[in-house]
Amino acid sequence: MTNLFQCLYVREVVSFAPAIDFHVKGEFPFSKLPNGIQFFDYNIGNLKKLPDYRTFDYTDIYYFSCYAHPLTQDLPKWDGSKNNITTLMLSQNSLTGTIDESYCSVILIVYSNLLTGWKIAFSFILNNKNAIHSLNKEKKRQKEIN
Repeated sequence: MTNLFQCLYVREVVSFAPAIDFHVKGEFPFSKLPNGIQFFDYNIGNLKKLPDYRTFDYTDIYYFSCYAHPLTQDLPKWDGSKNNITTLMLSQNSLTGTIDESYCSVILIVYSNLLTGWKIAFSFILNNKNAIHSLNKEKKRQKEIN
């Protein structure tokens, strides 16, 4: 049996990278995740759709990274009311749409995507200065490309 991807599990950390062949028809291969994991990486893969955020409900995960996938969907609304996620790393995808106020409760890192506008609440800006810095940097880069 060949190793199609690497999985690193060290206590509270699970990292799939690259996750190129680890998906179910382009979708996240987990419907539920166990407790005890705090840091979950699922990077460099072939997801066509972001995981349903409810997958992280009632888990200990506070950091989720899903970067470098061919995701071409609008950024969905965030409902983290039943999970512990504080940081979402969704960079280097092809996400479209806008960032709305539903993301006020998390640090959202989304550079190198195709986001077109921001509907950001004032609370998001106050709570996520580093994320805003990343967004401004990406916006400047996008202007330089065009």
